[in-house]
Amino acid sequence: MLSACLSFLRPISGICTRFLLVVLVLMKLPFTPVSADPLQVKESFSLAGMLLVAEDGMRDPRFAHSVLLITQHDSNGAIGLIINQPTTILLSRALPDLVELKNAEEKLFMGGPMTGAPYMLLISSAERLPGNSTRLVFDDVYFSMNTDLIPRMMNQSKRAFRVYSGYASWAPGQLEGELERGGWHLRVANAFTIFQKASSRIWPDLSNSRGSLKWINFDCEMDNCAAPGDIASINAVHFQY
Repeated sequence: MLSACLSFLRPISGICTRFLLVVLVLMKLPFTPVSADPLQVKESFSLAGMLLVAEDGMRDPRFAHSVLLITQHDSNGAIGLIINQPTTILLSRALPDLVELKNAEEKLFMGGPMTGAPYMLLISSAERLPGNSTRLVFDDVYFSMNTDLIPRMMNQSKRAFRVYSGYASWAPGQLEGELERGGWHLRVANAFTIFQKASSRIWPDLSNSRGSLKWINFDCEMDNCAAPGDIASINAVHFQY
């Protein structure tokens, strides 16, 4: 009788043992809570491809009523180009060695207060451009410092490019600090604004329209940062409409 009971209990004991092993394994796995997100919140490691729209009360006269495209943003800082400050200088005069620009009506743009670098380009191209001389910023818009790409763009029926002299740059955490202080509004960039919209309308339209993005640094909210930019961990950057 005892042996019969033991033979009956052995399968149950095996099942219980396997169940306990599964429970123990699950207890070792990392637990990721699922949280409801009723707001339209976007988390991003980089601000590249975003537009900086100067606050109406911008104190720095170099950026008053300016709109910048951020072309690069990482733990080393940020680089951007002002997209709404055309000069009176024709590209044919700025780049006289390019015969393709001899009769061109395009003008040189002022990209920012930092000098000492060669001309910089923003290019909208449906075809993929070589990665060794260009960097994709967003969608089909590329950044480059290779002016040899201009003849290639001039030969396209639907060409869209801008050439800039100068640029804007920020040290690590500096741009984050300016955003926290409310010096800039954030917008999602698009090719139409950069290449087709009248420069005189870019800042008024973007500063008055709805849909700007709010900068939220959750690390600072949790750790009570002493000053803007104290914590520059870019993976803690959030955007909220």
